[in-house]
Amino acid sequence: MSKPKTAIAVYDRYPTETILSKGGSFSWVLNRDVAIQCRYLICCRSFAQDNQLKDSAFLIGKISDIVPSPDPEKTTQKRWMIEFSEYALVDIPNVWKKWQNPVRYFDSEEIQELEEKLGKSLDELDFQPMMKAKGEPKPEAEPELERDVKPLTIKEAKIGLAKSFGVDVDAIEIIIRG
Repeated sequence: MSKPKTAIAVYDRYPTETILSKGGSFSWVLNRDVAIQCRYLICCRSFAQDNQLKDSAFLIGKISDIVPSPDPEKTTQKRWMIEFSEYALVDIPNVWKKWQNPVRYFDSEEIQELEEKLGKSLDELDFQPMMKAKGEPKPEAEPELERDVKPLTIKEAKIGLAKSFGVDVDAIEIIIRG
């Protein structure tokens, strides 16, 4: 049985300003079902920048959602953006261990190693709220409330899901269990 994953580490090529202006780290091929259960995003440098060494962690965010990537790169693979509600700037050397895949899920033991390098727990970091485009704090991700959802037919749901995922309507199957 695999250990539960508590964070996602990514080998990011974008500067901090770009990640913060977009609202998260983007264009990742990942398992959304696993990723959405993680609490933290750990961005590691894929090259030296701003006096930080390659392979160092430079930003830790509290994950709020995993959404389709806004990255315009042409690709046949579905890519995701990891959004976060709060972030902390850090400089932790040698976090990235030359893993081949640029997305790595961390379990509690790997988080503990990271916290030892940091000298405190991730919860103790000085997290800042994400800002909207005009410098206002970004609201926390709100859970979808049933009263805001209108009833749908199966056909309407399939059409909406097909549009969201960029697939043919016939590729959508809906199972209702009672």
